[in-house]
Amino acid sequence: MSKVLNGLRSDAIQQNWNVLRYVLAVARAGSVTGAARLLRESPPTVSRQLKMLETELGVRLFDRRPNGAVITADGAAILERVERIESETIAIGETVHGRDGRLTGEVSVAAPCGLGTAIVAPVVASFAQSNPEIRIDLQLGSSKLNLLNRDADVAVRIGDPLQDALIGKKLGQVRFGLYASEGYLADRGMPQRPEELNGHDIIDSAGNLASASQSKLLARIAPSAHRSFRAENVVAQAEAAKSGIGIVALPRYVGEARAELKPVLSKSVGCVDDCWLLTHPDLVGLARIRATMNFLAATTKRALAV
Repeated sequence: MSKVLNGLRSDAIQQNWNVLRYVLAVARAGSVTGAARLLRESPPTVSRQLKMLETELGVRLFDRRPNGAVITADGAAILERVERIESETIAIGETVHGRDGRLTGEVSVAAPCGLGTAIVAPVVASFAQSNPEIRIDLQLGSSKLNLLNRDADVAVRIGDPLQDALIGKKLGQVRFGLYASEGYLADRGMPQRPEELNGHDIIDSAGNLASASQSKLLARIAPSAHRSFRAENVVAQAEAAKSGIGIVALPRYVGEARAELKPVLSKSVGCVDDCWLLTHPDLVGLARIRATMNFLAATTKRALAV
């Protein structure tokens, strides 16, 4: 058995339980910088707390490398136990504060940038009027957060849910199409056939968005088109398209909401992807989670009808 488990005193754990969250964050993010973002603290603070814990325990928990932090054998030996402690601590709090039917507390919601900006953010005020003691923490991005690790409480996710152990339901399908500004189309002409896209400028995807259905669609039908711009979220792509830099593939709820953008090849080019509403099995019984999910389901279904 690892020496950290043999020699770890209970008083060390009690004294440093607050510091153990830094171990969890670094293990989940893969770096001190990533952990700092998760914890909303500075990288030097995270690094300092880890060093203090390592000194107290007398072992090295992570190997620091230029491209991140790799957990050591001693670190891995305690990580599973720390995760169980975290889970039980959360469960105790939820049993006391969350299952009495009160609509109160914070709910972190993860959503793609376009969906969160176009659908969720504009209706938060409406939700707050009905649920004044629930605070929504909206996390936007193209990466799919790990709900089993409690990176978020609820997720609206486009595409594969990824984690079968999650609880949720399919809300419908997101429809994607091509869009360009009036200025671009006046200057370059409206494509009449999909193959003509290879003679146009295309707004491409970067980061996690590059693996999305609409990005793969453009890569397939316009492989030799000039890529004039790249971005890792659809809001930036839509704004670039409005400036006249090229043709872009967008969710219809993003493209149709911008009068400056006109559909391109709407009858012959497009794709669809499933939209899911998900949460952790341990959270589904909480009143604040149920209220949030019911609201998001109704709101998102209406938007997907576009």
